[in-house]
This record gives sequence, C-alpha cells and structure tokens, in this order.
Amino acid sequence: PPALAATAREIERLAPEAIAGAAALVGGDTGALLAELQPITVVLAPEGSAAARAAAPWIAGYARDGRGPGLIVLFPARADRYPDFGLGAVLRHELTHLFVSRAAGNGDVPRWFNEGLAMAVGREVGLGDRARVALAVIDDSTLPIARLDAAFSGGEGQVHSAYALAGDLVRELMARHGRDSGARILAGVARGERFRDAFFAVTGERLTDFETRYWEHRTFVDRWIPVISSSVLLWGGISLLALAAIRRRRARDAERLARWGVE
Repeated sequence: PPALAATAREIERLAPEAIAGAAALVGGDTGALLAELQPITVVLAPEGSAAARAAAPWIAGYARDGRGPGLIVLFPARADRYPDFGLGAVLRHELTHLFVSRAAGNGDVPRWFNEGLAMAVGREVGLGDRARVALAVIDDSTLPIARLDAAFSGGEGQVHSAYALAGDLVRELMARHGRDSGARILAGVARGERFRDAFFAVTGERLTDFETRYWEHRTFVDRWIPVISSSVLLWGGISLLALAAIRRRRARDAERLARWGVE
C-alpha cells in the first residue's frame, strides 16, 4: 500500500546484501537458487490487513515456498521484535528459509535446523538470545531436540525460547564443524540422504551424541554468565523467571520420582 512505499524502497536497497548472505550460508550457487525461485515476491502487509490478522502477533514475517516462485510476507510494524530486530534481519531470515528448501532439494529438514540457520544469517547473537538460552537450560537441561520443533507451534514464550535454542544449536554445530557444515548437510539431503545420515556424514557424530554433548557443554557457568553480566533491570526480571523455571523443574522432578516409586 502507498503508506509503505518508503519501506518498499528500503527492501529494494537491502535485497542484494540479504540475498548474498542467505545464499552464502546454505552453500548454494546464488544464481541457481534465484533461478529456481524467480521471481521472489515480497508482500508488505500493514497491521489490520487480512494477512496480519491471520498471523500470530509476534510473527514479523514468513516465507512460503512451493515448487514455483518464492513468496515472502513481511509485517513491517513488527520488524523490531524478537528474534530479528530490524527489517533487514527479517528479510535475511525469510530468504534463508527459501534457500534452505532449495539447497536441500525440497527434502525434509528439521524445523530447529532451518530456523537455526535463519537465525545465523539474520543477525549477530545478542544478550537477549544468551539470556533466553540460559533460562531454557535452567528450566529443562534435557530438552530433546525432537521436542524443539513442536515448541515453534506453542505460545509466544515457547516460540522465543525455541528460536534462541535453535540458533544456539546451529552456532554450536558451526563452531565444532565449520561455518559450511550446515551447507554440507543440506547438500547431503539434496542427494537423497536422510537428515540424520547427512548430519553424521558431515560431522562424524550421531545427532543424539551431538545433542548430549551440547547439553553437557551448557555448564553451570555457561548458564549463569549471561545473567550475571546483564544490567540490574534485566537481572531482576531474569531472576524472577529463573526462580519460576526452577520451581517448575523441581515439581516435574518430584512428580517423576513419585511415579518411579509407584512403578
């Protein structure tokens, strides 16, 4: 609409850099990826529009990829919210989803991996991400990766925690096996390999072992450094959330022990 004409010009300015960043991370040839997705239509939807009403209020945009042209729907009024914080980051995030699908040959890729790659392209990790990861680990330090995908369909708090954990998992993968490890896994999926087999071929470790090592890496110090180093205001809020998370976890542990006793 005319009211978003300035935003449309900003999208045009940001597009080349966003396309290059997203394509580079998934490892595909930029020209080939774009050829498959041409044209990529970007729809700017204002608040109050049918598209905005149909999407949860914390969603700043989404990508839809069939076998034909790509489609990205952005809600500029929400662009400064977590997890992207900025129109350019939202655009890179959604372009990454389109490119992940094509780089994987439209094969099955777990939601956490897809979102983690998009987080890696969208922007640099910040204090808010580290705090959310810390709280998620305090709340449940044994969350199976398989359950992480389901969290993206939950409420706003669950979704934000899922984004933070997915981004952290992919950063851990890249730290251990190189920044191109995600692209190499996608290439394996494109060749017809199952995701877990492609993961093993690239990393040399089973997905379950990677998951176990990830949680082991999140030591007590890892969990609390982001909290201790934050501002007094953020520290107070995180402390309250952490206490609530600890109470929930203790209640679950007590329930589990009681059930084991009965069995």
